[in-house]
Order: sequence, then C-alpha cells, then structure tokens
Amino acid sequence: MIGMKVLRNEERVVIHRVGMVVLLSLLVAALLLPARAQEEEREINIRIPVGDVILAANAQLRSIEQTKFVKETNARSARVLAVLAQAIIDNDEDAPFRKTAPALRDTALELAKAETAAEAKKTLAKMKKLTAQSEAPEPNKYDLTQLADVHTLMEEVGNRHARLDKVFRKGAKDSNAAQHALVLSVLANALIKNPNGLEKQTDIDSWKEHAETLRMGSARLRVFIGEGNAAESRKSFERIGKSCAECHEKFKKE
Repeated sequence: MIGMKVLRNEERVVIHRVGMVVLLSLLVAALLLPARAQEEEREINIRIPVGDVILAANAQLRSIEQTKFVKETNARSARVLAVLAQAIIDNDEDAPFRKTAPALRDTALELAKAETAAEAKKTLAKMKKLTAQSEAPEPNKYDLTQLADVHTLMEEVGNRHARLDKVFRKGAKDSNAAQHALVLSVLANALIKNPNGLEKQTDIDSWKEHAETLRMGSARLRVFIGEGNAAESRKSFERIGKSCAECHEKFKKE
C-alpha cells in the first residue's frame, strides 16, 4: 500500500510537470501567434507605392540619357522604361503623373525603334514635353506583351539580378538596391502576362508560378532592403535565385 501511495505521488509529480510543459507551450504559442499573423499580413501588404515606380522610371530615363547610344542596348532600356510607365498606369493609387504615363510609355516605345544616336536624341527631347491626358487611364487594360518580348525582359532581369548579386554575395554597396528589386518585381509582372509562346497548360502554369515567385520575392526583398534587414534581404535574394535557376532549367532552349 505504501508503494502504491508513493507511485501515485510520483504520478502526480509527472502529471504536474507535463501540465506545466503544456501550459508553457500554450504561452509560447500565444506569444508567437501575433508575430506569425503579422508576417502573414506582411505578405499581403507588399504593394509598391506609385511614387517609387515613378522614381524608378525617372532613374531609367536618366540612365538612357547618360549612356552612349548603342542600338540594341537603347532598345532594351527604352522598352524597360515603357514597362515601368505602364506599371505607373496600372497602379491604382491616385497620382497626377498617371495622366502623363501613357505619353511616356508611347514615347519610350518610339525611342526603342531609334536607328541612330540622332534619332534617339530627338525622341528623348520629346520626353521633356509630355502631354498629360485629361483623366488617368483605367489600370490593367494594356496588353503588356506589346511593350517588350520575353528576351528583352529576361535580359533586364539578368542585369538587375547581377547588380543585386554584387550586394548580397560580394558585399558591394549599392544605394539603388531597393530600386533594382522594385524593377525586378515590375518585370516579373510583365513575364506573368507573357508565357513565352508555351502551349501546354502545365508549362504555362509553371512559367507563371516562377514569374510570380520572382514578383513577390522581389517585392519582399525591396521591403527588407528598405528596413535595413540584411538577414531577411539575403534570404529573399537566395529564394529568388533558386526559383530563377529552376525556371531556367525547365525552360532553357536547347
């Protein structure tokens, strides 16, 4: 009987300890839930402010103006500018420049067709006198495939990714890192709308999935860079790189 009594006391101790562990686990979970909920909410609230897209478009225009004319390079850069201009239009924030963005887009497409430095210079001059529409156009109505083909988009993705690679893998300083991430996100959105001539629905779905990973990952990267969160910035950049490598492996041309 004494042995049984001792056993029951030990059982009470074990039950008490287990109860304490469960209680502590619940407390920890309660503390973690707000953080997780906050992280999930952040996944939703990573939209890019229209003002930042306008700044990126201005930077792209300055780069074109300051770069020695080479037909192929000029064409790619101008088409990227057109994609950024359309991204301003497709942003539903109220911004006066959205009324001027269609003229910027169309003039950028004209610039992409320049055969000589003189033609490019003449078209660039037009960008100083863009005419605003009376009303901002309705967003998401323009066919993005008319702005740039997949080859052009992928070249610029590679260009921006290479600049970010210098930051996160080689420790270089780049004050425009967040802007590179923004442009990557905008380019990815254009890639989503252009499945590269794929015919099988499974291939199209896979293409769009990888492009969406690039879009969301780049948008998150931009946020983390802005916060100065080096650890999360590196993680986001590595995820983007992994998805890009998988996409290239699947869709590379023989």
